[in-house]
Amino acid sequence: MEFMEINNFGHSNEVSVAVTVMRNGAERGRRVDELLDGNTISRLCKAVGEGACAQACQLLDDARAEAGVMCAENNIASALETFGVASENFVLAAATHDNVNFGDNIEHTQAFTSSEGYVQIPETNAFFFRPGIDNSPNGQSIDALGMRMADCGSVNYQMIDRNGDLVLGQAHFSRTNMCGPSALKHELHGEQVSWGEYVLSSAIEHYGANPESVEIYLTAAVEAKDFVHNYDSSEKMHEHYPGWDELGFMHRSVSNGATLIDYREMISWQLAQAASRYGLQSHQIDTSHAKNTGDLTLGHASHHWSTKGIIEHGRDLYIVARSKAEN
Repeated sequence: MEFMEINNFGHSNEVSVAVTVMRNGAERGRRVDELLDGNTISRLCKAVGEGACAQACQLLDDARAEAGVMCAENNIASALETFGVASENFVLAAATHDNVNFGDNIEHTQAFTSSEGYVQIPETNAFFFRPGIDNSPNGQSIDALGMRMADCGSVNYQMIDRNGDLVLGQAHFSRTNMCGPSALKHELHGEQVSWGEYVLSSAIEHYGANPESVEIYLTAAVEAKDFVHNYDSSEKMHEHYPGWDELGFMHRSVSNGATLIDYREMISWQLAQAASRYGLQSHQIDTSHAKNTGDLTLGHASHHWSTKGIIEHGRDLYIVARSKAEN
């Protein structure tokens, strides 16, 4: 691992969040010399051909060593070493479905220990845990959590539970789970709510947390200037981003269909809904330091630019843990 960006947040900087950097600046990321850590998701691994490692790495040790940063599992192992967490104390959530799961009832998920020693939790777009207290299926304490993303919002949380213990969390804010007021798809106590409300409410209720202890930090998300899609009709635009236009977050040119999308603004709106529900103050939500994954010069994985053929497909690894000084 040659490069990883680590920031701290919270009123005492007690939480560390890290993002790997996939490429060497604006280079495409096709060759080893164009990569820093490289892709971290097996289904996009190029070491033995795209798709060959869809479920797990199929390379033997020697082949993986030769593959270097081209191998997704190598890159994960290197990222954990750089961050300073042992693989057996690391949980990787597959950000694919809108489930909110928790470290103290992980046995009710389909979590399993990978061949690399860390635990994977399928179909989880938000996960919360108490570092050093909750244990994973391998019997080891959960000290750090990771997700693999590109462009979507990575939102991190901290709060104090009913027993005074620290709770950390990470949530994936995607196009498919963020909807505008007329198209809300998540339900809480019989009420349609935003994804932002659903995640925070689920965690606060599960842990009996005091809302005054909540800190929310936007780690990364694409900026509108680097997120322009094309729609030949407003109907298709609304279909892909339901309810966004009513909030003023879609800017489509009638002449050519080019549509600038306020992705970060939608995340902020989602977080504002959650804040309003619990009376959170502005200082409890920090969106000012988010990394712009759409800025190619920063070298992050970007699904938007990879689908346009500008850079290689891949995912960066996002990690959250208690800061070392707090351990």
